[in-house]
Amino acid sequence: MSDAYPWPWGHESSSLKGRGADATIFLEMIKEVEAAVGSRKGRTGTAAGDVAFPKGKENLASVLKRYKRRLANKPPGSLVAGGGGRRGNGYA
Repeated sequence: MSDAYPWPWGHESSSLKGRGADATIFLEMIKEVEAAVGSRKGRTGTAAGDVAFPKGKENLASVLKRYKRRLANKPPGSLVAGGGGRRGNGYA
């Protein structure tokens, strides 16, 4: 199962469960996601490829930019706690 998730934060990873993780780990993750998604293109000539996929990339870029900004404001070595969203909808 570890082949399907090559990153240390993959499925059933115990490296980040139950404790805070250093902000630099998450910044590295964000950079990798940006690189992977930035090089992809939707199928041209279809509604999904011409409209939905670019819009999804735009939304993802916006979210990643927000996370990078928040993580950059954390002092080096500080721990990132899970949860704590502003919605309070009961999801962790």
